[in-house]
Formats: sequence, C-alpha cells, structure tokens
Amino acid sequence: MKIIPKFTHTLIWRTLAYSSMIILGFLGFLTSFGNRNIIRAYEKIWSSFILAVGGVKVKVEGLENIPTQTVVLMPNHQSDLDWPILLSVIPGNYVFLAKKELFKVPVFGRWLKFAGHLPIERSSAVKVYSALRRMISALKNGQSLVIFPEGTRTSDGHLGQFGLASFKIIEQTGVPIVPIVIDGSLRALRKGNPIINPANVRVKILKPILFSEQKKSKTRKEFCAIAADEVRSAIQKELER
Repeated sequence: MKIIPKFTHTLIWRTLAYSSMIILGFLGFLTSFGNRNIIRAYEKIWSSFILAVGGVKVKVEGLENIPTQTVVLMPNHQSDLDWPILLSVIPGNYVFLAKKELFKVPVFGRWLKFAGHLPIERSSAVKVYSALRRMISALKNGQSLVIFPEGTRTSDGHLGQFGLASFKIIEQTGVPIVPIVIDGSLRALRKGNPIINPANVRVKILKPILFSEQKKSKTRKEFCAIAADEVRSAIQKELER
C-alpha cells in the first residue's frame, strides 16, 4: 500500500466493514421479514463492498458446477475473509455452519443469528447431535450448507486435516458435496495478523461428488474417512496447480 499506510488502510477498512454491517443489518431487520432471498442480497452487497474497500479482487471459476438441488459446499479455510468471499460469489440459498463463538462477536454475531446461519458446539456429543439435526432440517427446507471441514483457518497456508464429523451429514442424507478451492485469501488477511492487504483471490468450484457407492457395507466412521479423503484430495490437487 504505497499511498495509504497499511495500518491506516486497515483502520478505515475495519471501520467501514462494521459500520456498513450495522446499516445493512438495520435495513435487513426492517425489510426482509425473514425472506432468505432478501437477506442473501444484503449479504452479497456487504461482502462485495468490504472486499472492494480492502483491495481484494476475487476471480471465480466453475459456477456451473453448483447444481440446483441442495448440496453441501466444502471450501478450504485460509482467512477470515473466506466468509465474505463466498458470500460475494456463490449463488443460491445456503447457510454457513460456524463455531458458536462467532455468534458472540458484536454486530457480526447478531447478523449470523438473524440470517439463519447455524452454530455448532463440539463440547459434547449431545450438542453435536443437536447441530446435526439442525443441518438436516436446513437441507430438507431447501437450504444448502457451507461447511469448512478443516474446522479452523490455516496458519501457514497448508491444507489442514478434515474433521470426520463434517461428513456425518453426508452419510445420513446422501446429498452431494461440492468442493471449493480458495487460493489467495491468506495473503489478504492472515490468521493472527490484523492488517488487511490488497490481493487477488481465486475461487474454483469443483464438480459435485456423490458418495452413494461408498456407503454400501461401510461403518459410519469408514464412510466419513473415505469421503473426507476424497474431498481433501480434490482440493489439495487444485491448490498445487
């Protein structure tokens, strides 16, 4: 950042990100009446705005690979910006699965709850089961899910291991998984570093994967391990190109 120092740019960006969320959140409360299409429109406006202010340019490939049916979208997780990046480019009716702590973040957490995104708490089997039931209900109601199977952002750029719990929903519902590759958001906003940097981000949507054959004669744990390995391998292969 040659004209504006990075710290100043970051301060401006964060101020605009939060203030614009407050404004759009207020409009959302007044005008959406729970309509998911209107809520998605507000999310797209907000995310596109803060990415532009941050100097983050997103190029998306493979939108034709998202089917009209409900699916589970599984992206890798490089940065806090992955949320607005996906919100700005992915079409359709979907909700994110997010750790419960995010719902306690001022402003952002209130919006997550209002917009219908789903919290998950892994502190007990009962709470994980409850989250699983909410996910199944969302899919039955025509909402696709966005799940980060790594569970957290990468700190070094390497693709992390995938948690098997994310794949229980696939074993129970049989919906396709659409792997999504996010490449470059780490350069824009790295974990543990508050500074925003202009960057080019590539989002590639891979072809849906069905796991109906793997389900035959497999225990739930075996099925989840096979599914996790296949999705992770597809994303890893694309990241290495």
